[in-house]
Amino acid sequence: MSNGPVRQTLGEAGKRDRRQWNYSVICKTAMPAKTLRLWLENNAHGKWDLRAGGDDGPALSALNIMFEQEIDIVSFVSEFSD
Repeated sequence: MSNGPVRQTLGEAGKRDRRQWNYSVICKTAMPAKTLRLWLENNAHGKWDLRAGGDDGPALSALNIMFEQEIDIVSFVSEFSD
């Protein structure tokens, strides 16, 4: 049984064993997910995963971002919080 192909990216997003990841943030943003992914690929030290949440309309989306390392969630929140 296969879970499908591993997604290849410049970052660590394709290598997922999230059972041991203790850090996550749910955010609502009008920023494109692609912009956030690029920031994560260039700045995260460990593995991460970004998933789209419910549909809140065309101008706002909910994203669940999980991190393997605490330093990455701290950097992300520092960069993107108001």
